[in-house]
Amino acid sequence: MQVDSPQPVQDRVLFVADCDLTLTSDYMQIPPLTDFFPRIQEVYGNLEERLADGSTRRVELKKPLDYFHQVMRVRQQGVDKGIAFMQQFWEDNVPVFGGALTQEFWKEQGKRMPLAPGVPEGFIDLKERYAQCGIEVHCAVITVGNLPIVQGSRIAEFADMMMGSDFKYDSKGNIIGYTHIVSPFSKNEELMCVVKGERELLDTMIKHASYKFDYRKIAAMGGQTQL
Repeated sequence: MQVDSPQPVQDRVLFVADCDLTLTSDYMQIPPLTDFFPRIQEVYGNLEERLADGSTRRVELKKPLDYFHQVMRVRQQGVDKGIAFMQQFWEDNVPVFGGALTQEFWKEQGKRMPLAPGVPEGFIDLKERYAQCGIEVHCAVITVGNLPIVQGSRIAEFADMMMGSDFKYDSKGNIIGYTHIVSPFSKNEELMCVVKGERELLDTMIKHASYKFDYRKIAAMGGQTQL
């Protein structure tokens, strides 16, 4: 199926950015992991990993990020990296986090996100400067991380579109699954949805002139991004 827009888009540019270590100075989950780190050490203090020779080695938890580097690495072996950290949070919601990992909790953590210097002010200024030249600037943030954290942060002050991973909850706020997962290698799929203008057009063949954003007017940011 081929769909055509009435006329091609003009005077519109897109800035698309990764989040962690691009718009932030550290990983977005560091604040809550720091709060719960004593409990993480208590629950996983005796965690062991099996080595290639069949012996075992006790895993050392020295800093909050070891929740990912050690606990997740050992417990989520064989699980796709794009979903492993979400799976670990889900498993630990009650035993480690006491059931605190609600959508409201994640959004509150957004207020503590360690933003990089110039965020969000630089992007807000950028959009205003381009607007004076008659150019419409759109900003999209595509992250493997928790979407509600981004939505609750000051990134929402300039980002027109935000895509990330999110849990599905029941009526009592318990995690029961996922509503969406963004993996390192599915970011391009998310970007294509943005460029075409609608997620429903992802697998639809359309002319370049019908895209919401001209591919020649897109800039991607992020040293670790797969965009």
